[in-house]
Amino acid sequence: MNRALKFLALAMILALPLVALAQQPTTGTLEGVVVDRDGNPLPGATVVAVGPLGERAVQTDENGAYMFRFLPPGTYRVRAELSGFSTVEVPDVEVSTGQRTRLPITLLPGKSEEITVTSAAPLVDPKRTEVVTNFKSAETVETLPVGRNFLDAATLAPGVVSGGGTGEGNYSIGGASGLENSYIIDGVNITDSGYGGVGTYSIVFGSLGSGITTDFLEEIQVKTAGFEAEYGQALGGVINGVVKSGTNELQGALRAYLTPKSWEGPNKLVRLPTGAINVDERDEQDFGISAGGPIVRDKVFWFAAFNPVSREFRSQIENIPNPLTVVDPGAAATYPNPVFYPGALSGGRRIERSSDNYAAKFNWLATPNHRFELTFFGDPADGDGRSGITAGDFVMDGLGDPDGDGTLQNYQFQAAGFDQGGGRSDIDYGADQQAIRYNGLFGSDWFVEAQISHRKNEFKEQSTVNQFNYRDRRIFLEWLVPPFVFGIPAIIDQGANLSSGGAGFVGPTEDETYDYSLKVSKIWGDHEIKAGFQYFDLEYRQVAKYSGPPTVLNFPGDSNGDGTQDGFVPVPTTSGLLVDVRGGIPGCTMCIFSVGSPYYRIIRGRFNDPGPVTGDETALFIQDTWTINDQWVLKLGLRTTSQELTGSSPFTVNLSQVGPNLFDTTPSTFTPNSYKFDTEISPRIGVTFDPFANGKTKLFAHYARYFERVPADLAVRQFSNEFGVSQFEFTDPLLTNPRGTSIRLQGLTPGVVQPDTKLPYQDEIVLGVSQQLRPDLAVEVRGIYRDQGRVLEDVQFVTNEAI
Repeated sequence: MNRALKFLALAMILALPLVALAQQPTTGTLEGVVVDRDGNPLPGATVVAVGPLGERAVQTDENGAYMFRFLPPGTYRVRAELSGFSTVEVPDVEVSTGQRTRLPITLLPGKSEEITVTSAAPLVDPKRTEVVTNFKSAETVETLPVGRNFLDAATLAPGVVSGGGTGEGNYSIGGASGLENSYIIDGVNITDSGYGGVGTYSIVFGSLGSGITTDFLEEIQVKTAGFEAEYGQALGGVINGVVKSGTNELQGALRAYLTPKSWEGPNKLVRLPTGAINVDERDEQDFGISAGGPIVRDKVFWFAAFNPVSREFRSQIENIPNPLTVVDPGAAATYPNPVFYPGALSGGRRIERSSDNYAAKFNWLATPNHRFELTFFGDPADGDGRSGITAGDFVMDGLGDPDGDGTLQNYQFQAAGFDQGGGRSDIDYGADQQAIRYNGLFGSDWFVEAQISHRKNEFKEQSTVNQFNYRDRRIFLEWLVPPFVFGIPAIIDQGANLSSGGAGFVGPTEDETYDYSLKVSKIWGDHEIKAGFQYFDLEYRQVAKYSGPPTVLNFPGDSNGDGTQDGFVPVPTTSGLLVDVRGGIPGCTMCIFSVGSPYYRIIRGRFNDPGPVTGDETALFIQDTWTINDQWVLKLGLRTTSQELTGSSPFTVNLSQVGPNLFDTTPSTFTPNSYKFDTEISPRIGVTFDPFANGKTKLFAHYARYFERVPADLAVRQFSNEFGVSQFEFTDPLLTNPRGTSIRLQGLTPGVVQPDTKLPYQDEIVLGVSQQLRPDLAVEVRGIYRDQGRVLEDVQFVTNEAI
């Protein structure tokens, strides 16, 4: 069944009110007990909760208990009434995402008037062992000096620190890496399928983050430990945001946030021996407009927000001299610019990027017990990619046939340097997400949720100059191979290779996922039982493309199999090439290692354009929250997880190696690998104890095993083959005259998965104590221990370049 049919089938299921499961909560629970002044339960009392989407009413059971499930986060006014008793109203009751708000209510007999109670709900939840922090956008995020992105709020939660190089927004949670979290918005998983970062992730730029701001969100939740069985896929934490909903009141907001560069103090240029890229100016303009209200009062609501953001910053690099021209003026014949990075003389390079972030949400209360939601949000962006600040100027000499007339000649070629746009690129990136969700109550104790979500994330890069990328390895080889031939310390290292021409690797990435999930829960005496199913389907495409025009490479051919060359085998590439410049440096009289004629080695070129890798993950869970008595609560759960990954589409290229540096047109065919990880079982055990049975003190403990979703990049690297050339040398920069040295192909041998390879996991133990000190203040002390039980690595013992 293809994705369109799956989506249609699940949509038809949602049209029926059948049981289903949302992957992440976008609602909260309000519960409590209605008693008289002697503490006796009052069955049959009517409890009404009035909130952002109108009001809902329930009746207390034989134990005086009531429960509102699937309440949107927000502030509620709760009213309880029973014949013969006063009517009690409690204002300003806060309901948070994924949280249980307890509100006990006492009715006084013999009074008919309404009494307003100002006491707050208890802050300690005796049934929770999760370590979780909730932030209301309007109350917390907008009043504290944090950034506007929803991920900035996560830094307010304990246990969230810098990811240490994992990129924008990818924070380390609970000691895990920044690429081991899950990021959820309105139930849609916006985690990059390829690498595990948030939003858009590129192997060149790293994490480009997400454009979702707190303007869009009602609440942000950060789970750092103690997850129940319905949560999986992450070894770090879960950051969950809920898109705002419209209400019965028409409301809106206009915002403007400006960061003029003239208001910033001067940035200090970091000086390192190798030169350092610095950002010394920033200018940001961030505007927001949002509105929401009723379409049909108490029935249908809408919310929409638009947030255009433009950013400008200047990339600057340290000005260092070209070491060869310093000690040997003759090297100027190859290096006409005396500085290593000409961009340092031009005042750097300004980078401009903009994004048009948006969100929209529609709520339909079909009945008080059945609610549907439709959510759209995205963050399309574009702008400058690579700055080209490291692009250099060097002349390339060669012997070849630049005119294509069959005559070899000596000629010179100079690819684009910094001033000609060398090394620069433009990028388009971002994601669009949609979700449909159903929440429903059947009878008095069957609770139902359903969700289908879709996400498509793309990254595209276009080189400003349509040329091959040329990397000059000669300075590095000459200058840093001991001994230092000029008797002075080296001032550049391997990271300071000169390059010119196009941007190099510009491979696009496409990440499309569908998430189908089902859950049902039931109150059964002292037990709250939940069970559910989730199916995750993905297509992930990462193509190895390089700047410059596609070209035809002529391989030495042996058509008759006699072991001698009798022609050429032409093979077209799918894009440009990466070229290393090696050999001699014309004009350099003091060079020791870089001598002779220069030559040009292709180190990357592709002959096939692979399709997407595919994968799926299936999870089942069941969990029980058992209230044993007023003091003890036991939480038990099991989660099963299985995952399968399949490489990209098969391909055939009419090229085979038949001898040393000899080839013919025999087709080379590749069939992708696939691997299905064994089903894993993840136990969850938690217990809470209230020593005083007053709901204000809690001791708790929790044990869990978490299994991680394997990133799809593994399938790109191990199960899919990017067939191409990794070494092919020429005597000229335009690659017309083969040098006759060793030629290496790569990509026909599929990766090997060790038998019995299993999903990575970690074990976790949480111990803690919570104490409410006053109605608006509670403290919690906890300790979290995590042990990495199994890791998964894709390795290559010897690279082609190292041979």
